[in-house]
Amino acid sequence: MNGRSGRIAGIVLVGVLVCPGIAHASLWDLIWKMSGPQMSGIPLHCEWVLGNIESQRTRDLRAKGLEGPPDTRGECRFLDIRFTGYAKPRNERQTPRELWLSLDTGPYWSTGKDPHGGVDPDYKHGEVWMVAAEPILEVRSKTWRGGSIALDHGIIGATYHLFFGDDFGTFDKGGLKFKPAVVTIGRWNATATVRWYLNGTTPDEFGKTSPRQDINRPNEWVYGFSLGYLFRR
Repeated sequence: MNGRSGRIAGIVLVGVLVCPGIAHASLWDLIWKMSGPQMSGIPLHCEWVLGNIESQRTRDLRAKGLEGPPDTRGECRFLDIRFTGYAKPRNERQTPRELWLSLDTGPYWSTGKDPHGGVDPDYKHGEVWMVAAEPILEVRSKTWRGGSIALDHGIIGATYHLFFGDDFGTFDKGGLKFKPAVVTIGRWNATATVRWYLNGTTPDEFGKTSPRQDINRPNEWVYGFSLGYLFRR
């Protein structure tokens, strides 16, 4: 990573970390298939509940004449460990009427693998870096066993990716993000992700071919998934 790219990434990450939020974070996110390199990342995740914020925990404590940490509209988690806020758990949010706003952000790097598991001849591990910022509106559609098993959906959101590396100049991509399915079983969760770039990536942007003169690149659908484990509720 060159000095300029490092400064840009640092500014973005510091800006994210000093902002309070809420979450059900992911341990690992993989952008499995795109026209550029396969990317892997560790996202920081925040959520903001848009409905009633009072939790069952607070009601139970109040019934006993006790007080605990105050409920907040949002919280943030990194590696699924909450570090700020105390939002109402997802299994207490009304299904399917209660919405929440999520924000995923963090660093990503090229895996050096192709989508079929072999070595990628074009992109080495760590050759390409990226910082993501992705707000999305989510809803829970179905729960089973008191919310220990649940199905959520990211209805619609935005995606912004900033790419950088030693062999090419910094560039960005923007578009839309969707989560067709977020499945939670106990403390584990798995998410299918779909991103749409208004202008897709092309090899010249990563320094693999001569720069193209036409900057209006075709749009592109990008697919991936993430895995998470809720260490502490």
